Amino acid sequence: MKLSVLSVALTAGLSLGGCASTPGPDGDAENTSTGRLVLERPLVIPEGRARALFQGGHQTPSVGYYDPYCELVTANVSQGSDTLEPDTFRIERVSSRLLKDPIAEIPPFLLGSFSCYDPLYQESRWYLRSERQPGVRYLRCLVPYFHCRLGPPAGAAGVGAILGPSFRVESP
Repeated sequence: MKLSVLSVALTAGLSLGGCASTPGPDGDAENTSTGRLVLERPLVIPEGRARALFQGGHQTPSVGYYDPYCELVTANVSQGSDTLEPDTFRIERVSSRLLKDPIAEIPPFLLGSFSCYDPLYQESRWYLRSERQPGVRYLRCLVPYFHCRLGPPAGAAGVGAILGPSFRVESP
């Protein structure tokens, strides 16, 4: 069965590739080094949503799934337009994982079928904390890869490029 050979090879490669990461509670790669995500200007969470979407350096109403994008996720669905005020969010931990479906968050080998024609997504989650705005939960960024070529999840520079000038990423 060609699926099993490919899945064993990819699983072995991913397992050996995470030098700076350790398994998290969900089995995902996790990095506990922290930094800060600084919101430079007010940010509107659209009505009826619990997230703000970013792609290509600006906030967008929707994203194209074949280009890198990020979602800033809050704890509550906004009843009207909610505004996050400029703030510094501590990045408490970072986790990453490989996904076949970024919407349903399905790992690549769960469904039993895999093809190099399918995109794979490297997801990173930055769990955020602010005393002033405790409803902000995490920043989720996804980088698509194609034709069985894999790369790393978005790092600080990549996240900064996706989010644009409204944010600044500070290393620890």
